[in-house]
Amino acid sequence: MAKRKRKRKTLSERVLKTVPVYGDRFQLEHLRDWDKEARLLIQKELENSLDYLKPMLQSAVEEGDHKLVKRIEGVRRNLHATEELIRTSPAPYSATYTAMKTVGEEEIKSVIDLDEDVYGISQDICALAEEAGDAFPGDRGKALSIAESTAARTREIRKIYTKRHVTITRPKERGVPPY
Repeated sequence: MAKRKRKRKTLSERVLKTVPVYGDRFQLEHLRDWDKEARLLIQKELENSLDYLKPMLQSAVEEGDHKLVKRIEGVRRNLHATEELIRTSPAPYSATYTAMKTVGEEEIKSVIDLDEDVYGISQDICALAEEAGDAFPGDRGKALSIAESTAARTREIRKIYTKRHVTITRPKERGVPPY
């Protein structure tokens, strides 16, 4: 049996294989970029929610109503913590030689689906915060109940982001169940 000679790859072929926009990795890089943009949009929605609640807090501080300030600040703190969770969550991207390298296309697509769910929830939170801000000068009780209803929605986001974190950090290829 004749022994085959292996064709040696040139340096340019080796380099192009590792460049993200060339070859098989293009689709993965596109999905990772989409995930990054989705997280930025979610983060922006939550920042807008905080902006809608800021006049409520300023008005309560000016009046010196400590109980009202405490309730509004609790809502803002919860929204800010959720926004920080999204900002600091792991991305399905890593350097070439790390344990995160095994995050594949299937996991990234499931993460993107989770991000779409969170984006819808963040839009709901922003709408609630805007409604609370609009109702505040007239009906404080209604405005506070609307603002405090965002807590349930942020809990949903935290559950989804826990699932997202597990999907990214423990992919199926390593033999660890995804959830």
